[in-house]
Amino acid sequence: MTKEYTVSELQEQGRDAYRAGEYEEALEAFDQARSLSAGAGDRAAEVEALGNMGVVHVGLENWDEARRFFDQALDICEEADDQLNRAKVLGNLGMLYARQGDEESAAGAYEQAIAIFRELGEAGFEQDVAGQMS
Repeated sequence: MTKEYTVSELQEQGRDAYRAGEYEEALEAFDQARSLSAGAGDRAAEVEALGNMGVVHVGLENWDEARRFFDQALDICEEADDQLNRAKVLGNLGMLYARQGDEESAAGAYEQAIAIFRELGEAGFEQDVAGQMS
């Protein structure tokens, strides 16, 4: 009998696998978290899982796949008017562009993320993205 995991347990499993360099396991855990979140109508958790999947693909240099997951996450943020998660995804998109060597697009995504974090009063996130930008 297999254990049923919660979304947060699956997200943690995915992060642990990613840190260990076990990217396929990370993607599987994040995809399960995404599926459970979508089924439960938890859009924020779905965005988090999609963003995490995008980050794994950035690490694998699967640029198109990373962009696909980030775009899906941004679409959900737009539908849900979720500015906090939109800014987080834009920060990840900036990372994607920076890793590809597209400094102009990276700066644009980072600047959008910073502006949203500033507007929301999220100084910690704002500083994190500003650190990535430099």
